[in-house]
Amino acid sequence: MKLIIISIYLLFITSIVSFSQNSDFIRPLRQISNSEFKLEIEDSISILLPKVGNTQIKLSKVSNWGDPGDFHLVEIINSKYSKSFSNLDGWVKFNQNYPVNDELKNMNQTNTDLFLVTSNENQSLLILFGWVYTSDPGLCTVIDLNNGTIVYNQNSELTSISLKKGTLTFSEKLTVECYGYTK
Repeated sequence: MKLIIISIYLLFITSIVSFSQNSDFIRPLRQISNSEFKLEIEDSISILLPKVGNTQIKLSKVSNWGDPGDFHLVEIINSKYSKSFSNLDGWVKFNQNYPVNDELKNMNQTNTDLFLVTSNENQSLLILFGWVYTSDPGLCTVIDLNNGTIVYNQNSELTSISLKKGTLTFSEKLTVECYGYTK
């Protein structure tokens, strides 16, 4: 019985992974170029974030796109940096295809269902969701808004965010440390 308890404890401890320790959590995006497709602005939101200040998040969509995806390009602009990320597979509004529970929705610091922004005094995260295909979870892209880098990008179902512990938890029973992370 003690062996089972120790095994379960070790499994739990090893399932908490820091972004900075494991780049296996960052799957490459299928990039698009502006010369390949015509893009049109879908939405633009400004938000005041700790450590970064006023940040504008612009979303653009490929014109006349027939496949899933509410937007394909994310531009993040503030006084510290200007970065853009594209995803030919597209990101989607949450809860139209990618399930997001009420706890997560209530943590969103914006009034949009296109993405989640959550922060504490140390860290600000932008969380984007991809299309769910059959039984595969959709893409979950997490961008560190303190420096504009992708810190997580995998097909995973995000189930909780703990601002106090600084972790993201996914349905695969994977918990990833995120707050306080710097590259």
